[in-house]
Amino acid sequence: MSAIVSGVLKLTVGVLANKARSSLAAHLKDGDITDEQCRNLIVKELDNIKSKLDGLSRKDLLSSLSFLREGITVLSKFLLELESNENTAESSERVTLVESASSGDTGPDSAINEAIALINAVSSLKIHSNDRFKSAIESFKLAREKATEAFNNEALSIKDRIRASQIRMMARILEKLEDPETSVCTCRQYLQELHDVDTVKGMFSVLIDGGTIKSLISKKERLENASSVHLMNQVLFDFARKFTQSPPRIFDWSTITFGKKSYHPIFGEPGFFRKLEEAGVHVMPLNPDFTFDDKVFSVDSVVNSKGQIVAQAQGEGTLKIFKHSGESRTLSEAPREEHASECYVEAMDIDAKDNLYVITTFRESDDESRSFKLFIFDENGNKKHECPLPFHYQSSTEKVCMAINKDGKIAILNREKSFLYIGNVCAKLNSFKVDDCLRLNELSIMRVNFRFADFNGTKIISADKYAVYICTENGESEQKIKIPEEHGLVESVAINHSTKRILVKTCQSSGRSLLSFSDTGELINSLCLGSSEWIRYAKVTSHPNGPVALVDETGAALLQLK
Repeated sequence: MSAIVSGVLKLTVGVLANKARSSLAAHLKDGDITDEQCRNLIVKELDNIKSKLDGLSRKDLLSSLSFLREGITVLSKFLLELESNENTAESSERVTLVESASSGDTGPDSAINEAIALINAVSSLKIHSNDRFKSAIESFKLAREKATEAFNNEALSIKDRIRASQIRMMARILEKLEDPETSVCTCRQYLQELHDVDTVKGMFSVLIDGGTIKSLISKKERLENASSVHLMNQVLFDFARKFTQSPPRIFDWSTITFGKKSYHPIFGEPGFFRKLEEAGVHVMPLNPDFTFDDKVFSVDSVVNSKGQIVAQAQGEGTLKIFKHSGESRTLSEAPREEHASECYVEAMDIDAKDNLYVITTFRESDDESRSFKLFIFDENGNKKHECPLPFHYQSSTEKVCMAINKDGKIAILNREKSFLYIGNVCAKLNSFKVDDCLRLNELSIMRVNFRFADFNGTKIISADKYAVYICTENGESEQKIKIPEEHGLVESVAINHSTKRILVKTCQSSGRSLLSFSDTGELINSLCLGSSEWIRYAKVTSHPNGPVALVDETGAALLQLK
């Protein structure tokens, strides 16, 4: 046997079990071992050690699972006994709730369903001083601690570390039944730690982009692991929305980053969602955070600095502010023209100080051209300015578009002539002072809308159904961002001023998506918004101070508050 092989064997002997060390040492000493025999002995011993190491390394994971089950059993039994002694319809509902969650479901979300059922039951009961309740809480604490140790054991497979994260999360929620705010905060930290694991990043990179990372994990197992991560995020997000005072915002949720891309583990990537659905995984649709007490014209709605929606109520002729609580208040009556045969709001926008800009269009008779006026209201609905705009529409039915930049400059797009007017209101002369009048080929009447963005200087962002265009403030075209074919057609565009990303809502046969592009045109991520009736008609809108929302005529989802 060569000196190299002998040296490797001696090194291997040093890390093997005593029995193997004795056996190998005896063979080496006698000099009667071949290379093949040596390899067989080492492989056999490594297999033995692996089985022992797996059992040893999974000890904390198995213990955490036992403690979690113990706590749930004790708490469930106590609650059922307590409720059975109360002969009320309400208590019967609680019993049914807990029993249904504990009815033998062994799927990956069974523990989560059971936990939510228990929280619903416990929330109305004052039992925190009961010894059995304290015993259950102690079991949950031990489950969390053991699961934390298991998660941080890098010798475990990624499947086991994901399982440890699941137990860790559920144990924390059950341990702090009286304080869901704290539970959500710490569980989001757990998810961030899971998302930061290199194997998790590589797993999603392979599933979404095809990836270049070699892996011993099968395609089926990789999808199962990714489904588990997706489910954990989805359930915690839903739990937080139901049980916390300040529900989480979609853009504030921890993402999984690989390379320059990021994946949203709740609403991310339509292609991957199709894989999840094909695998039988329920995908959460995006629903509104709050609904309006009146239908609104969502196409002209805006979001203010508080994350409230400002829009014109249908049928009322009033401009209203809609709060997260569902309450609303009238900001102002919609501007009217006394002698006009028709008059309506044509466009709206809002600036960093929550001043509301409203363009109305009107004409005195059907055979006359349409005129336009600009109104500016402060945050309390007081009218600050009113002035006519320097153009008319002869026959076009195209809408006028408006955008306000960070310096208060007003840009108004005359789609009939494809002119972009940039200027300010001159209060003394009661007029709109035009500083620039640009004719831009990139701003034709086919454009969906346009916005201002602060990307190394002020840029004009416009879009048609197939692409997004970045122009300088002087109208020079800088870049065309073509929407990937699989994402369909553009419906609306906004700027995320906090992250300096271009947000594009698109539609395709399978539903709606929200794409996020960098200022260089790189697709950073995409959110799968679903195919509900609500999301179908929602438009994306944003505020200069950070809030981003999706708004339709019946409600809104706040994606980001600041």
